[in-house]
Amino acid sequence: MKKTTIWLFAILLIAAVGTGFYVGYWQGGQEDRQVVAPADPPKTPAPAPTAPQQPPKTPAQPTTPPQPDPQPTTPPAPEQSDVITVSAFSDTGSLSLAERALHNDAFQLERLDWEAGRTLYISGKMRAFEAVGNYRVRDENKVLLEPEQVVRAAEGAPAWSPIRAAVPLKPAYKGKTLLIEFFIRSANDGSRTHMITVKVKPQ
Repeated sequence: MKKTTIWLFAILLIAAVGTGFYVGYWQGGQEDRQVVAPADPPKTPAPAPTAPQQPPKTPAQPTTPPQPDPQPTTPPAPEQSDVITVSAFSDTGSLSLAERALHNDAFQLERLDWEAGRTLYISGKMRAFEAVGNYRVRDENKVLLEPEQVVRAAEGAPAWSPIRAAVPLKPAYKGKTLLIEFFIRSANDGSRTHMITVKVKPQ
């Protein structure tokens, strides 16, 4: 009986020790098998947002305003010269003055004739008191070349009557512009009125 008790006690002790050992081993194994989550990496502060880079400014280039398209231009028509050039020193000839508007209330100059190297003739009509008119010749600088001459018509105003004035063709007049001026002398003060000028350049 005593021996049996001792064996029983020994068996219980062994069982208790074994159980403790097993429980410790099992807990240790569980602890060993715990999954350890990896530690989060240390957080670094996010870089502060930076303003977008602006391209470097270049100095503004001067702009040339757009030029309008050149418009085609028509060259002006050459002005008709009021100087009549004639080959009066080499030929004899005649020229109508009808298109040159050489007329006013006292004169209607209609034709220019010339004898080679001798004389220029200007003919037309005149309407003047007592049928008397006058003419003279000056150069481009208004220097008197031929003194004042009288020209007479067949009838006085109000009628228009034919006239003809003669200008000598002196060698000095060759290539020079002659201003042949017709006018009426005023009966009141003797002033020149109704002046009309024919410009002739004998060659």
